[in-house]
Amino acid sequence: MAKRYFEYKDAKSSKFWEVSVSGKKVNIRYGKIGTAGQSTLKELSSPVEAKAHAEKQAAGKVKKGYKEVAKKAAKKAATKKAATKKTATKKAATKTTKKTATATLSGQTFVVTGTLEDLSRAEAKSAIEALGGKVSGSVSSNTDCVVIGEDPGSKADKAKQLGIKTLNEAGFKRLIGGTAKKATKKKATKKTTKKADTSAKAEPADQQAGKITSAQLRQYVSNIKKLLTQRDYSVIDSGIELARSLDNSAVFEELLKGCTIDKEGQLVNNKLFTGTAPAQPYLNYALISMIAYAPEDCTVVVTLRQAVTHLADSWTLDGRVSLPLNIAMVLASTG
Repeated sequence: MAKRYFEYKDAKSSKFWEVSVSGKKVNIRYGKIGTAGQSTLKELSSPVEAKAHAEKQAAGKVKKGYKEVAKKAAKKAATKKAATKKTATKKAATKTTKKTATATLSGQTFVVTGTLEDLSRAEAKSAIEALGGKVSGSVSSNTDCVVIGEDPGSKADKAKQLGIKTLNEAGFKRLIGGTAKKATKKKATKKTTKKADTSAKAEPADQQAGKITSAQLRQYVSNIKKLLTQRDYSVIDSGIELARSLDNSAVFEELLKGCTIDKEGQLVNNKLFTGTAPAQPYLNYALISMIAYAPEDCTVVVTLRQAVTHLADSWTLDGRVSLPLNIAMVLASTG
């Protein structure tokens, strides 16, 4: 997992906490903001357990009031704050505010198409990268979200065909937690009528961004299935991230349909997560991750998490996890 950086500030203190995972090792660094801080290193028995441990520690910090920010943005903010109080510093502070938004886009790939009214392409790209995301020039199955402005090109059509999540400009600005640059009075006067017309059209589209139609659900599920059934952990992770980015329980309900608990409390795979001996370790990994990262309102997963105490002894994750595997370890990050 990529480095995750958190800060805690109140009237008495200003602290940071950072966690990263490399293989089976979890590295944690903490201390006062502006200092190198202290570091601790813990080695777990497998990469999966290391990742679960890191996620659990991060969740604990959030409960204590820490807020996750982009590390680059935090460093830039500290540098500019100490430099000067002139006009240039005020402008820099505005950019910093956008970059230190509470949302994080780490590991997500975005594509911007069409003309954004209040943001240039360069500004949209900077905002995404400041929050840990990536910007691509083309739409593919690896794309997590497409930001659509006025007069979009073929990229918007391709996003719909692939079932990729889309956002209009209003939704995108809320996502990055920033405020758009203010238009000059002259520009505002010329576009008053146009804004009144377009805002009414844009709002329903933005509201629908978090909803999924039956057709979109089928397309999303089809795309995710293709990713989850590959014999490549990085490709499987892409499918998991796509499912997580939708944050829709219906997607997980469909993918996990048929997974049950037997009389001994063990998990029984559905057809999707059952395959040949060479493929099974990858399918087990995909299933465990789907259970761990499903939304809390996913009824199927709630039942599985409550009933499953351990996985069948015949399960193996290609050497990634020692057997038998306690599923509580895998679900630790979900609280």
